Amino acid sequence: MSTAVEASLRTYLGADATLTALVGDRIYPGDIPDHDAPTPWLFYVVARSDPHVRLKGTAAKAKHTVELSALGETYSAAAAVGSRVRELLDDWAGDGTVGQCSWVSTERNPIDGGIEVLVTVELIGPAQ
Repeated sequence: MSTAVEASLRTYLGADATLTALVGDRIYPGDIPDHDAPTPWLFYVVARSDPHVRLKGTAAKAKHTVELSALGETYSAAAAVGSRVRELLDDWAGDGTVGQCSWVSTERNPIDGGIEVLVTVELIGPAQ
């Protein structure tokens, strides 16, 4: 089951023609696809949520750390997906559910059967 933040990201990412040209509809919020799912694909999850504290006190929002994992059989396939995700999300103003989004890091990890490009972002959204 995905959260409101994951659902907003799915809608936003799935609407991008460049990203869907790379992964088709293989964008998975919260649930890792089957081992035999064709690559490249994108899996993501809200990995951490912390209260969003403002000078006037705590709002009913949270700062969410989201990890987006692009898996490809080749480095170029995974890197293309990871790069597009970063371009889309870095400085994204959000959609009303999700607020300001900022890129935190990108990691490249060889894994069994391919390579993973892990993009981490932080965004403001509803407390889950």
